[in-house]
Amino acid sequence: MKHGRRLIALLIILISGVGFVAFAYSIAIQSQPPSGNPCANLQSSGEWVWPDQNYYAENVTFTDVNQPVQLRGVQFVTTSFNDPTTPHLQNGRCISISPSPAYAQVKVTLPSGHEETLTLNYKGGGWVSASTTVTDSAGNPAAAIGWLPNTNFLVLLVSKS
Repeated sequence: MKHGRRLIALLIILISGVGFVAFAYSIAIQSQPPSGNPCANLQSSGEWVWPDQNYYAENVTFTDVNQPVQLRGVQFVTTSFNDPTTPHLQNGRCISISPSPAYAQVKVTLPSGHEETLTLNYKGGGWVSASTTVTDSAGNPAAAIGWLPNTNFLVLLVSKS
């Protein structure tokens, strides 16, 4: 009977250990960025005036396709993406390949339901900023994506007007 109690005690300890490991793993998964890329930078937001238009702005480092970002009721989702300079995992290490041209296609959905896919080529052919814009039904700028030289993020813009 003594050995039976020891076996039960060891079994309880083993099950508790497995439960602890599962709990720690679930916490680690929750702390990673939505893309699952531990190399990705966090988003930051603010306001922009560009070009002669007031925008709400959000700096976003996309790392993959189908990454959604919501800004002031406008949905931005990457449909195609390639940026070798953005840190990404390779053999368990965060690496980037620089300088390399990059591109992103982002589907923009306005609150009215109007959808448009914007294509942005950046980080190549010189150090100039790049941008592309979605207009509302009146022809006014409603949303845009842009890039600034020497940065590793895209800027998502939503018009204040």
